[in-house]
Parts: sequence; structure tokens; C-alpha cells
Amino acid sequence: MALRSDIRIVGPNWQRGLKVLAYQVLGFLFTVSSLFHLFFPTEFLEAVYAYDFLSAKLGLWFAWILPPLEFSIGICLIKQVYCTQALASCMMLLGSFLVAQLSVVIKGNVTDCGCFGPVSHPVGTVSIMFILFALSMACCALCMRQKNLFQD
Repeated sequence: MALRSDIRIVGPNWQRGLKVLAYQVLGFLFTVSSLFHLFFPTEFLEAVYAYDFLSAKLGLWFAWILPPLEFSIGICLIKQVYCTQALASCMMLLGSFLVAQLSVVIKGNVTDCGCFGPVSHPVGTVSIMFILFALSMACCALCMRQKNLFQD
């Protein structure tokens, strides 16, 4: 009995489903995070200042600009419009979050991550792993999109 080389076990539907799942998960995370930041602006500003990474003026600007940017990225990913730009922006934000959290851990400071407002947890291994997971998901989704592994 000869094996046929043209039989595909994993088809393009699986790959498309994985990409859409990444869009939805990242979009949900960014949208929920932005809503917490919008509804609890004082707590978010305190979390930004607690990182001791930005000056007072730059921290205020960052706390003012980040929630609408996160919301825009999240909605773009959920609705699957401007996905390449949204994924690139998502990766840049997650990279900056990773640098900020690593600096807190290296300095030995204890602070809340500020990711999800009042339900956030302290910066540490769990929060860094969460960011790495989201960053790898965004990278994989962008690579799948750019290499045209399947049709949109």
C-alpha cells in the first residue's frame, strides 16, 4: 500500500482558525485593559508613576494616550481590520511593557502591574510571562499574516 504525498492532514482552516483566535484573544485583552484604564484613570496614573520609569510629565502624557490607543488596537483586532498595523502596534506596546516590567524587577521595586486596573497583580514572573505569551501570540499572528500561509 503506497502512501500518497498529496494528502494533507492539517489544512488551511486550522491555520486560519489559529490566526483568528490570536486576533480575538489579543483584541479582548487590549480592549478590556483599555476600559479599566479609562474607567479608573487615577489608579492607572498611579500605576504608571509607580514604575518610576518615566518623568512626571511624560507619565501623565502616557497615561492619557495609552487607553485610547489600546482600545483602537483591540477593536481593530476583534473586527479584523487593519490587522497588520494593529499587530505591529500591539507588539511595540507589549515590548515597551516588557521593558518597563523588567526594569521594575531588576531594580527590586514592588509595584502593581496596572494592566487591568483594580484587579491587577504585582509585577513579577507571572506578569512577565503573560506579556511574553501575548507578544509571542502577536508575533506568530503577524508572521502567519505576512507569509500568506492561507487565504484571508
